Formats: sequence, structure tokens, C-alpha cells
Amino acid sequence: MSLRDCQAWKDAGLPLSTTSNEACKLFDATLTQFIKWTNDKSLGGIEGCLSKLKAADPTFGE
Repeated sequence: MSLRDCQAWKDAGLPLSTTSNEACKLFDATLTQFIKWTNDKSLGGIEGCLSKLKAADPTFGE
């Protein structure tokens, strides 16, 4: 699975509130799982991705 980094989100017209590419990719992983209504164990599931996202950028989404 190809996950979007910060530049890809910006190119899509959806800049995120972080400069952390790891956080951007984890957000993409979380969103993808939510939309597909599944927990992808290879990504750590939705909860795992959210936990890693918060660790990568504690202020993400604020």
C-alpha cells in the first residue's frame, strides 16, 4: 500500500497541520482503514496507527 506523505496531501489540495511525513502517512493509513471499515494488521490497525501518529506528532490535528 502506498501511503501519502505531506507533499502528496498538499498536492491534492489538502495540506495537513504537520511537517512530519511519518504522521502524514499514518493519517493516510488510519483514514484508509476507516473508509474500508477494516483493521489492517500489517499497519497495526486503526488504534495502532492513531497511537503511532500521536507519537510522531503530538500536536497533529490541533
